[in-house]
Amino acid sequence: MVKRKIPVVSSREEHCRISPKQTQKKKTEPDDETVTSPVMEAGEYDFSSIIGRVMKQVYERKVKTGNIDGELFRKTYEELNKKAAEGWGEDDYNDPEQAEEPQRIRDNLFKFSGAKTYQEIKEMNDALYDDKGKKLSYEDFREKVMAIHKDYNENYLRTEFETAETSGRRASEWQEFKENADIMPNLKYVTAGDERVRESHRILDGVVKPINDPFWLQNYPPNGYRCRCYVEQTDEPETPATPIVTIPDAFANNVGQSGEIFTVAHPYFSMPDNDLIKIRKETERNKIYAPYHRDPESKVMISDFADPKDLAKNVESARVISKELKMKVKIRPHINEDGVKNPEYLIDEKLADLKNIQGLGGIKHGLDSSKKQQCEYTVFNLSAFDTVEPEMLKNKLNGIYKLYGEKYAGQRMVFIYKRKAVKVSWQDVVDGKATDLLKELQEQ
Repeated sequence: MVKRKIPVVSSREEHCRISPKQTQKKKTEPDDETVTSPVMEAGEYDFSSIIGRVMKQVYERKVKTGNIDGELFRKTYEELNKKAAEGWGEDDYNDPEQAEEPQRIRDNLFKFSGAKTYQEIKEMNDALYDDKGKKLSYEDFREKVMAIHKDYNENYLRTEFETAETSGRRASEWQEFKENADIMPNLKYVTAGDERVRESHRILDGVVKPINDPFWLQNYPPNGYRCRCYVEQTDEPETPATPIVTIPDAFANNVGQSGEIFTVAHPYFSMPDNDLIKIRKETERNKIYAPYHRDPESKVMISDFADPKDLAKNVESARVISKELKMKVKIRPHINEDGVKNPEYLIDEKLADLKNIQGLGGIKHGLDSSKKQQCEYTVFNLSAFDTVEPEMLKNKLNGIYKLYGEKYAGQRMVFIYKRKAVKVSWQDVVDGKATDLLKELQEQ
């Protein structure tokens, strides 16, 4: 295994705060929506315009403790997720065939980003008044916010980047260890082997335990911020003794098994229960605005929070639509909240529901389900059919139209069979064109 050098990140105390001389000229009203920071101006991760807007809203009491800002929260997630993907390996991280494990990491980073945004806005609100309860001038408030911004979006963020990237790498390695466990059933803990290794980590150096040993539930790296330890798969015999060391609560976890880069022991998650419930709900709803990543094998775009259970099949059908019909297909996020509809696709930015039907009776049921979800497209996957009989399909569509034509007038249909796809409208059914269109599915 190649050891990668991880940059050392200075602690909070080693970074100077912005001095009054570094702030812009005095303002008496909160009219600036961009803050300036010498580090972030030259850096890659610029949160300054977002912070400027949030600062103004906090000063005007439009954003209070207990709130999160959607843009700040999603920007934080997006940057952390990039680092996790880099650590895992982007192609594998985005592979729909192995989506479940990366999905757990994304979900953890999303919740973490929501909690972080909560804490950042809380600190801004706490900074709004002096010790006597008097509201600060905007200039003084702005100076305090600049210090908060520097902590959260520079100092802390760099450490979080490192943790996300390292944890992504270790989680990916864990999946490989599981795949090869029948050949090499044991794992060995390895440190960087230099003077910077922490004593608690040095004690673990060389420990060999089976992959299913409880030892790895608590001691699998990373085991602290800037931890450079890793694990090797081996057929060496198990170490007789089991060293007992104290791992910080936030890292006493196997990221490969749990998918938790940042556990609930992280201070960001320390908040009143009611706020925690509120933030969890708000982050879940914000998945609708989460980024999409590209399918490695097609032009299909996949939400970071597409349902991993059916993702491989959903992507397979989406690839056929994208290639054969030259339509833009996105696989939507799955929102885990009562009452929320979760159709699978956006096709040319229109809601679409996928139905893997077993027989012709599934067409009517599929149309009903799509209508309830306010979909413009219903996609029928006919892969379960032994053969496609265009005339029988046309007759079924004619019968549905005669009985329920007005009910489904606003819906359009896509039929998929193996590697072919065709679009069929109700006007095509009325005009007698459906049979010829459906014959294209036979041309494999």
